[in-house]
Amino acid sequence: MSRGLRLLIGAATLVPILYLGGFIGFWISLGLGMFSGHLRGAVGIEPSVMGVFVASQCLVTAWVVGLLVFYVVDLFRNPRVPSESRTLWAVVLFLGNIVAMPIYWALYIRGEDGTPSAGTVPPAG
Repeated sequence: MSRGLRLLIGAATLVPILYLGGFIGFWISLGLGMFSGHLRGAVGIEPSVMGVFVASQCLVTAWVVGLLVFYVVDLFRNPRVPSESRTLWAVVLFLGNIVAMPIYWALYIRGEDGTPSAGTVPPAG
């Protein structure tokens, strides 16, 4: 895998985490608006804003599923992953996906061109 592709995968892996930060920020700002009296309507969210929110949530969910498929396929094809830890990694990727995927990327994908990554031990000598 080329260095550019590895970096692109790393950037794509960060998208759900960035979205989560924006999601939390949106709801915090909405809550603060509720206390300051600047809300519109009974719910506090205009229908157009809610439509954008639902669409972006669906898009990011599909993004995470696509990343999960990529990481699980890579997990079982990547010779750098020890065979005795593949099942554990599969469970960790499924249960902790947006947290586990950047860790897996840093350990097993980032330094694939022969440079040591955090998950490899340099040869003694």
